[in-house]
Amino acid sequence: MVAYLAASPDTNFVTGMVINGGPIRDPKSKWYMPKDLYPGSRYPPFCSGTGYALSGDVPPKIYQTSLSTPYLYLEDVFVAICIDKLKIVPKNHREFHNWRTTYTFCHYKRILTAHMVTPTEMLRYWNDQNNNKHTC
Repeated sequence: MVAYLAASPDTNFVTGMVINGGPIRDPKSKWYMPKDLYPGSRYPPFCSGTGYALSGDVPPKIYQTSLSTPYLYLEDVFVAICIDKLKIVPKNHREFHNWRTTYTFCHYKRILTAHMVTPTEMLRYWNDQNNNKHTC
């Protein structure tokens, strides 16, 4: 990741697992979005809220833009709307994951985010990553 970021633009840079999708209108869904809050059929491209990286100039720009942007409770979509207003296009990075991914030492040494990992698994993975002699 360090090498990737070092080679990336110093300004207006956003990276993560980019999702191109639209609102889910099913009230039973965790990601439900009523039409009165977001009438559009597509969201701007957004980085999954499991994690993303920004160049240092972007957070204050998001903050300023957020002051004049109607609030949405889905943080990743709200940030995407702000980023879209700023004309910043997020870049996909394959090591950000927004779902469960199978644990292997080498895979988890490389990835940046994973989702749906239990606290017990997290501790086991952490210990394995820090206390073993594996090589990749």
